[in-house]
Amino acid sequence: MILENSLFDKYAELIFQIPGNEPLILNYKDIDFDAVIVLNSTLYSNKATVNIYNLPIKIEEKFKKLEKSKTISIEIIAGYNSKNKTEYGTIFKGFLGSIKTTKLQTTIKTEMAFTDSHIALSDKKILVSFEKKDNITASMIIKKIIEKTNEFIVNEKRSSSIPLNLEEPIRLGKDITYLRGKYFNTDLKSILNKICKDTESIYYIDNNTLIFRPLIEPEISEIECDIARVIDIKADSIPNTITMFFDHRIREGHSFNIKFAGNRYLSPIDSTTNNSIITKVTHSINFLSNNHTTQVEFSRKPAISAPISEPQEEVIIIVEP
Repeated sequence: MILENSLFDKYAELIFQIPGNEPLILNYKDIDFDAVIVLNSTLYSNKATVNIYNLPIKIEEKFKKLEKSKTISIEIIAGYNSKNKTEYGTIFKGFLGSIKTTKLQTTIKTEMAFTDSHIALSDKKILVSFEKKDNITASMIIKKIIEKTNEFIVNEKRSSSIPLNLEEPIRLGKDITYLRGKYFNTDLKSILNKICKDTESIYYIDNNTLIFRPLIEPEISEIECDIARVIDIKADSIPNTITMFFDHRIREGHSFNIKFAGNRYLSPIDSTTNNSIITKVTHSINFLSNNHTTQVEFSRKPAISAPISEPQEEVIIIVEP
């Protein structure tokens, strides 16, 4: 859906992919909607809640029919779009998890919940064991586990069941050898988090490819943010929280640095002397209430076992006194 505001030129679009159909793109001429997207660098999946108002009945019935098959996917694009400058991009991709409809006086609200979890990360437990004599390394375990995972995915025979690719060579912080062997009987996400903790690494899935990187050698590029876009700073809380005007570039797992002397409206903050990392991002899109914001939570103690969904970038917000 696309909505524009004459003051800020806000922009948002929903793209639904339904099996056997052309992509369904909703814009402001079609329908009203609001959304909250939560990107979380913990064991929890990234999630999006989308409320669509007065959705055409034919589309709603099609969604409900395919709900249990987890075959409906969504891409949410948001940011700002003006004649002079374009600042928008994809902030979420995922599959429909649930849908419910409620009536609010003369308005029908369709609430849709999406998760970005690849089917392989949560649907099934994976049982693998390696004996002591195998001299098994972490990279060898990863290859074997992905083979097992893809066997399960192929057997699912669902349109959302796409086998995972694995980038090789596998780049780990430490490709350790498990001298006592290794045994796993849990879901893939838990296994990967355990291996990343052991090997001082991170992983992410990009374009259906599983990629590993050493935690101490992240791929960093700077994202410059204007302090004028910051709405609120909570520097005395744990984790620290910053609310800013919507910024589609901000992702969980990225390094984060901010230095600001403070003013009559905002608290002073300086994270440049510590290694901070974004642990949670909440994008809010609501044009009716004029809420088009990004809330960033960051901590000085990153969880080594937590995966990120894209290569690390460094977010820099520095204002000299």
